[in-house]
Amino acid sequence: VSTILEGGIQRAGDFVRINVQLIDAETDEHLWAETYDRELTADNLFAIQSEITREIIGALKATLTPEDEARLADKPTENLDALQEYMKGQQELAARTVSQIEEAKTHFEKALELDPEFAQASVGLANVYHLLYEYAGMPEEETLDPAMELLEQALALNPELGEAYLVRGEIYRHREDFEASEQDFLKAQELIPGNATVYHWFSFLRAGQGREDEHYELLEKAHQLNPMSAVIHANWAMR
Repeated sequence: VSTILEGGIQRAGDFVRINVQLIDAETDEHLWAETYDRELTADNLFAIQSEITREIIGALKATLTPEDEARLADKPTENLDALQEYMKGQQELAARTVSQIEEAKTHFEKALELDPEFAQASVGLANVYHLLYEYAGMPEEETLDPAMELLEQALALNPELGEAYLVRGEIYRHREDFEASEQDFLKAQELIPGNATVYHWFSFLRAGQGREDEHYELLEKAHQLNPMSAVIHANWAMR
């Protein structure tokens, strides 16, 4: 089933309401919907995230592995302000314009100031540097080198952080270390199999290796996982 996850967040003082719905992308059928009202704390936001994941897994008639359960129980930060800065950074990155990538950089840096051991924020900042290399043409020593340092820090804090392997795999691809890139993409695929970007970026590696059939298969998978992504859709449409 090709699905779309939609939602909205409303904040009122120290409380938050999150509306989420899961839609079949082919039939527009609503598979599941829920509203969560909680006090605004980092613990509650991660608890809601876990609840939503479990509900979606149930709606799709899938199952969670013990590894999945462990990842759901993980709390990347106890600092609500750091979490909010991280989420703002991720929102800015989605647009892929240079100005918004630069804005995302300030949010991830602030998140790390608030919580230096927030591994996901280190990955977010590393991704900023990678995207500045790719979209703004900034020199490798100013972008990919600091990105790799941030990723090593993140993996030292959490060796099972799939997003870190994902970004590192893309950096290895840019550096034409295709063997290391493949290993990291496969590790990311194992750890975060529902992440569309894993398949999207992995498809570029396969294209560069001349493995066109696998390139198209991975791109199709990325589009199925996130048909609303403008950048994925653009690449998928040109296949």
